Amino acid sequence: MEEKKFNDIVEKNQKSRIIGLYLLRAMAVIYPIAIIIAILSYPEYYSIFEYLSSLGASTSVNGLPNTTSQIIYNSGLTFNLIICMIVGIRYILYKTKLDIIKGISLILSSIGAGLLFFPCDDDILNWFHRIGGILFLLGFVIFIFFCQFTRFRNKKVSLDTKEKVKFTFDKIFFILLVLISLSYLATYLIGLWEYAGLIQKILLTGMFIGIFILDKEDL
Repeated sequence: MEEKKFNDIVEKNQKSRIIGLYLLRAMAVIYPIAIIIAILSYPEYYSIFEYLSSLGASTSVNGLPNTTSQIIYNSGLTFNLIICMIVGIRYILYKTKLDIIKGISLILSSIGAGLLFFPCDDDILNWFHRIGGILFLLGFVIFIFFCQFTRFRNKKVSLDTKEKVKFTFDKIFFILLVLISLSYLATYLIGLWEYAGLIQKILLTGMFIGIFILDKEDL
């Protein structure tokens, strides 16, 4: 009887994890779409080397009104905030140490998304904006890392060729994601501001690809 109850709980948790994965994948689709529409609505030419933060500012780089782009971009951030918070809380409720770490990392991303609402074109509030950007990206990198760790810990890697290749690809992809993250931080430390916007977009793209690479064995 107890074994059946335990199996029911495991099955319920697994379904809940899969729902969480679908929510994150929805975010990985909707947020990039919001970014593209915001770029198209931007009142002046938007360079790939510019920060995404410019899309959420009240005015463009040259001081033009940026209301439409700001609303669209911030709508995408709102969706990120809600999804990360919901999925993060769900993970914490699973109550295992590893799940709690995953949950906290997503909640950090959610808080980061919230701090990104502080305008980047204000000298004082821009610091909150920058902290938000770091938390949003860092939280996701930590989450993806521990999802890969889950597969390794549960010894779900089979010896058949297909699974072995998939695991290797996941591992290599995450290493690349970490290297890109370090490169992004290095642009701040070294002062290569002109490249930070480009690396930011590459890192964000890598993060969302990483979400689609995840499957039920990683959860």
